[in-house]
Amino acid sequence: MIEWEQGTLFAERYEIRRRLGTGSIGHVYLTEDVIRQEPVVVRIIFKDLVDDVGGFEGLIPILRKISSINHQGIMRVNDFNQWQGLVYLTTEHLSGKPLFDYCKTSELGPDIDQLKTWLADIGETPVSYTHLTLPTIYS
Repeated sequence: MIEWEQGTLFAERYEIRRRLGTGSIGHVYLTEDVIRQEPVVVRIIFKDLVDDVGGFEGLIPILRKISSINHQGIMRVNDFNQWQGLVYLTTEHLSGKPLFDYCKTSELGPDIDQLKTWLADIGETPVSYTHLTLPTIYS
């Protein structure tokens, strides 16, 4: 894992603010998009996931499909690219909890019927977004 210090410029566009953690598809950083001047989350995809689909070129159709998902219950993917051998995608930065966290606690999460609808909508796409990462639920 690469550790960047606060202030490091990633991909000549995203200034690292802090590391948020590691998710199911890669390492996650809160950054500032220096062009749009707004917070953006950068997810650096694990190399083995990229290799499993034949590299960046093999990942492009999957990332295109994921970035086309526009649903109220799923964080939107803004962009994807590669930089210095690292494949990454960017998403909006929202406060919320991953679905997995709702499952681990007794907190009342989103309406279960709404959750089923969201997951059914995702399942209709040729690419399974839930394969790559559990969706984040926002209320």
